[in-house]
Amino acid sequence: MPRRAQRTLTWLVALAPWACDARVETPRADESRREAVAPASSSPPSSAPDDDDRLEHAPEPNAITPAPDDPSTPAEDAGVDAAPGPAAEDPALRPAAPERVDDAAAHAPLVGRWRGSAVCLELRANGDFELSVLGKGPKIVLTGTARQRDAEGGAVTLEFKTTRIRRNRWIGPCRKQVVSAALLDTQPVLGVTFKKSGVVTLRATARGDELELCGARCETLTRTEPTLAGRWRDPRAEYGARPAGGWRVGEIVDLELRPDASASLWIGLSASAHFTAYGRATLEHRGGDRFVIAFTPDFFADVPEDREGEGEGEGEGEGEGEGEGGGGGDEDGDGHEARGGGDAALQLLGGPLEVGATRRLTARRRSGGRLELCGERERCVTLPTFELLR
Repeated sequence: MPRRAQRTLTWLVALAPWACDARVETPRADESRREAVAPASSSPPSSAPDDDDRLEHAPEPNAITPAPDDPSTPAEDAGVDAAPGPAAEDPALRPAAPERVDDAAAHAPLVGRWRGSAVCLELRANGDFELSVLGKGPKIVLTGTARQRDAEGGAVTLEFKTTRIRRNRWIGPCRKQVVSAALLDTQPVLGVTFKKSGVVTLRATARGDELELCGARCETLTRTEPTLAGRWRDPRAEYGARPAGGWRVGEIVDLELRPDASASLWIGLSASAHFTAYGRATLEHRGGDRFVIAFTPDFFADVPEDREGEGEGEGEGEGEGEGEGGGGGDEDGDGHEARGGGDAALQLLGGPLEVGATRRLTARRRSGGRLELCGERERCVTLPTFELLR
């Protein structure tokens, strides 16, 4: 080998370690410069992808990428914390709507009036009851309070606490037999004996407009419209002809509503006097224990002479019209009817009361047999029930 070639080879061999070290250290220097220049970050440095990387990682045209806030995407895959939300309701724990409706209907109290061949039952919204025993003899009426409890099969258990048992006056055919009214201590109904101040339990099952009422035996009753009949009187007028007084002008002192639609009212004239209005009353049931009474007076009684004479024969001579039907004379000749201008002076619960003019009153049954009556301008009075044993 020529000497020059040997010298060159020896020089290259001597330089080989330095060249290898330079190739190894150069990348470290470049990396150190990049770490010094790049800002501090908790995430690793990312290099810009080249064209091949973009094509390799590009999403397919028809691919669907779920949004991070999509509930179907787990929080770990979305790379964000899952937002708190309401817990999903278990459908098995949610009651069905029809069941709630049926349940409410099953717990609704029975309110109304049902009539059969031997028994008539009225359950009132205020908790009172009236149970009548019908038949060929006198009518027996039991009153008190009723407590309702749900039973199996959609039935209702009725707990009757009787406060009064009354036998109405009865007149037989050709008046051969007359039974006086009286208060009784006991009365059998559907094979069960009711006692005054006692508690008796019956079972009732409603099926549409029919009500099956059972004691020791059963009877099916049919729903009828509630009615309002009876008599209510202020205790201060207990003795009628010698009332204690103390009521206001136009206040109802006594009310009697009869089944034949006839009616009579005692109405206050002053704190110590009242007059009587006789007429017709039509009833309109407004649901529950509420009624509207349309009262039309036919004539008045017990009106003082000074009230009867006010406005009579207006513009005519004194005494004119006697025997000729003029001057506002009495209809029946006994001074019971107030006519002409005197009628306008009479009042009924805040409004005028005149012969032939209908007045509408609102009525509501209260507990214990009481009746609340209201007229105009919210003038109201509450009267307890009154029964005359005769």
